Amino acid sequence: MGNGVSIAEAGRKQGNALFTAGDLAGAVRLYKKSLEAGATDRHLLYSNLSACYLAAGLLDAALTAANAAVDESPSWPKGHFRRGAALAELALWPEATLSLQRALAGEPQSATVQALLARCLERAPPVAIRGQSMVHSWGRGEFGALGHGDLKDKPTPRAIDALRGMLVADIACGTGHTLVASEAGDVFAWGWNSKGQCGLPDAAEAVCVPTMLGSLMGRGVRAVACGAAHSLAVTAQGEVCPRPLLSGWARRISSVTRSTMHLLDRCSRGVSLAPGSWGTATQSRAGCRV
Repeated sequence: MGNGVSIAEAGRKQGNALFTAGDLAGAVRLYKKSLEAGATDRHLLYSNLSACYLAAGLLDAALTAANAAVDESPSWPKGHFRRGAALAELALWPEATLSLQRALAGEPQSATVQALLARCLERAPPVAIRGQSMVHSWGRGEFGALGHGDLKDKPTPRAIDALRGMLVADIACGTGHTLVASEAGDVFAWGWNSKGQCGLPDAAEAVCVPTMLGSLMGRGVRAVACGAAHSLAVTAQGEVCPRPLLSGWARRISSVTRSTMHLLDRCSRGVSLAPGSWGTATQSRAGCRV
């Protein structure tokens, strides 16, 4: 096994050298041999294969390899970038935009991802025709709480452009922030972020548009809850993100709710009180199970 892995690693490095030299066919051959040899870094190899196929104009093959890279490592930003790049070349702009948003959530400073995402947004259908699924908000706009890109109050319901066409699995509001979980398992946050309650540690105090959370990428979130200045997410497997319940109480979680200072979840064997998952931690939360 160890010998096979070392052979696979050598093959990947040699393939990288051939790719740099422009020998795409040779690089593809070595990457495939590395996969057959039992490589442990399979997501890297599939990503490299996708880059080769894209450079050769084999767009369907590039997308297939990128999908394999994402399947191998759902939280790896570059896999989503590879898929976005292939989808963009196929002129599938909405799908490419979503993949690149995931890549940018994981690598928010990447100029390469930002540039390709901007290109996709320019060519994507106008927001007015992206689908009938919409999230509306209105009321007080302080800290960007309404998600419209500004701090202004809105007296009447208005669709949030950044979420048009997205199917929503769950939505929750805190004092000044909001979380949305999409049917695809992504989580978007916006609004008041002074305590980190949006889950965006590098963002400003006011997050004015829905922003995807890179820390939850690939987790398949199905439910979200917000307290005054803290938040919680639950995956389709019933796992609490980003950390589990108090020691010894782990169960499959089916739903969550909140109050101002704590969060409550319902699991397969009763009810347990969960501490704030991210956000303010100035007060301790007792735990109980019934």
